[in-house]
Amino acid sequence: MTQLAFPFQVALAVVVVLPVCWGVADLLDRGVDVAVARRTRRSDTRRPGDGP
Repeated sequence: MTQLAFPFQVALAVVVVLPVCWGVADLLDRGVDVAVARRTRRSDTRRPGDGP
């Protein structure tokens, strides 16, 4: 990779790094969604009229 011209190095880095960052962000987003869904489900166990 270091033998390539600088613009090609940048393009290659973008092609490799951008999808990796996108994938990590997607995994984090899904993990947070699961955690929030579990917490919400746990706190919704009260019946209406039970009070605050």
